[in-house]
Amino acid sequence: MNVAKNILNVFEGQLCEIYSSKMPRLEQTQMALDVADFLYNSSKNTMFVEAPVGVGKTLGVLIPALINQMENTNKITGITYATATISLQNQIMFEDVPNICKIKPTILKTTKPDQLRAFLAMGSEHSLCRSQFDKNYKKIEKKIDSEKMEILNNFVKNSHTGLRSELSSTFGLDVSNDVWSLMNINSRYCHNILCRGHEYREKYSRRFALTVTNHSQFIVSAKSIIASKTSDEMQVPVKNRIIIIDEAHDFQENFLSSLEEQLTLNEINRAIKYTNKQLLAEIHTAPILVFGT
Repeated sequence: MNVAKNILNVFEGQLCEIYSSKMPRLEQTQMALDVADFLYNSSKNTMFVEAPVGVGKTLGVLIPALINQMENTNKITGITYATATISLQNQIMFEDVPNICKIKPTILKTTKPDQLRAFLAMGSEHSLCRSQFDKNYKKIEKKIDSEKMEILNNFVKNSHTGLRSELSSTFGLDVSNDVWSLMNINSRYCHNILCRGHEYREKYSRRFALTVTNHSQFIVSAKSIIASKTSDEMQVPVKNRIIIIDEAHDFQENFLSSLEEQLTLNEINRAIKYTNKQLLAEIHTAPILVFGT
């Protein structure tokens, strides 16, 4: 495959048709060529990309990465794309991904959300739990009108992902945090085998061509894998992947925030007592050398 020729065909031809644009974005095209050159020809593992707002960085990075992983020349299992916020995740999944799927030859296949080669990975609080919904049905019914309740029932039965973002984007219903808290996942298990939220989350471990996550979830997954520890949250794939860190200027702050721990005064006092006890034990058992003149 002539990668440069393919990139130019996509960015100077197909994307113009998809987005009804008369002129290609030259900066975006050059970025895609540079990313492709890095993926195919560079011996280095990290590339930093900086571009002004409006260039189209997401497609400029993602399309050449998808072309590369499709060829699977380096045993790459797919792409994990981590962006800063939930809203940006939704934008990529529900706006960019459908347009990428229109590119020929196909670099990302999709029909329905439950048959995607792209996966939207979010925390459990963003997913429906059918058991919770059934348990709190009467409480929910009191908080919204009958028309919205009908839409909500349709979502619970026919949703492909059980994600709150699907409720908004596909079913056209936004509910308050108060209502959503009565029907989202608060346990790793659900007693209802028809639960769309838990069913979708079971797919976390699969190797999708594209996993769209956020900084926080990516950091938790990476730390768990490095430390060989399990987490209460499902882990996004990190090994043998092309990793794209979007909005990287926020990544350091998000990483440092993940290291923060909140302690009560009692917990601090217990930690001090434990530390002092350990220090005394070390002093009593370790050799002591005294120097003087």
